[in-house]
Amino acid sequence: MLCTSTGTVMHPFELAEIKSGTLLAIVKPPQGVSTAAAYAGVTPRIAEPAVREIAARPVEEWRGKLVNDFEPSVISACPAVGIVKEKLESLEPVYCSMSGSGSAVFAFYSADNLSAEILKKSLSVLCTDCEIYVEVIG
Repeated sequence: MLCTSTGTVMHPFELAEIKSGTLLAIVKPPQGVSTAAAYAGVTPRIAEPAVREIAARPVEEWRGKLVNDFEPSVISACPAVGIVKEKLESLEPVYCSMSGSGSAVFAFYSADNLSAEILKKSLSVLCTDCEIYVEVIG
């Protein structure tokens, strides 16, 4: 589902098929920003092309196109979110973004480059005190 408005209006849409074996990592720092603060700080923009069009493309094409408008204000209010994103990016994901209005950050990694076990161990070292979830897709 693609959520619009304040996350209360849902629309079905086609999400690109994610390659079997792709790794998904979700990391949530102990600090966060309230939903009210996140919405107060966001400057929404109209995505060109539309989010539903970008999300229908392969994940490898999302970088630089599928952008979370909440990221700048949430990272400004809670630097820990930005630090987590930088650490996830340092492991060279296919795509990385903050989830919704925060404060978790997720990333997709190619299984060609590393295993779920190595990814989880690396994130445990890089992101101490964070909640970490790693799953193999498919």
